[in-house]
Amino acid sequence: MQATCKVFLDATRSPPVYKVASMAEIPVVFGYDMEDRPEDAFLFKSERAGNPAAIFRIGMREFFWMGRRVGGCDTLLEAADAGDVQARYMCAMLLLTPGVGDEADVGRGVEMFANVLAAGKIELCRELFRQLFANPLKCLFTFR
Repeated sequence: MQATCKVFLDATRSPPVYKVASMAEIPVVFGYDMEDRPEDAFLFKSERAGNPAAIFRIGMREFFWMGRRVGGCDTLLEAADAGDVQARYMCAMLLLTPGVGDEADVGRGVEMFANVLAAGKIELCRELFRQLFANPLKCLFTFR
């Protein structure tokens, strides 16, 4: 919209637009930092606006690539709480890992997994998880 109409220029730069913008074309990336890429500015603006899919991508980068286990997990939980189904699946897998948390964490993991099942997105999420651990250092995914 920015490129086609001056009237929409300001509107397209507003937080409500970034909050609901599609992240389908923004990959979940592991193996290198993308700070200098143009899509990162869009991703970070969307994250600041509260876009659940953007928060998920930031959380995945933090947790898996940057090694920020606590901060990354917190960001993934934020994305899950904001409604991102893939984040719920990833959090469920992390919370259900033996030795990671307590009974409350296990209960929350079960609840998140049930939510993913109810949303009918289990196969999409399983594929993400499978590919993540099949080749964690050079995975480049785009999941819609």
